[in-house]
Amino acid sequence: MNPSATSDYQGLSIEARNILEHGVFVTKSEFYQVEVSLYKMDQEFVEVWYDTKREAITQIGYLKGHPINPFIKHISPVSLN
Repeated sequence: MNPSATSDYQGLSIEARNILEHGVFVTKSEFYQVEVSLYKMDQEFVEVWYDTKREAITQIGYLKGHPINPFIKHISPVSLN
């Protein structure tokens, strides 16, 4: 997901805007009505969950000390460096 993909970018939380503007996009996985985008910020991974039907970010997860979402299966360890 990129900032222009949201219907109301100005309505996003400061946290969400910061991730979209300053994080490095790694990959995205889609299932059902949800997109899970993986970003890297300050050498840590962040998942951004976006509900495509509601056109809203529903969850932001900082993965420090936690595994990457298993739905993002197509990531190779090399792409995570």
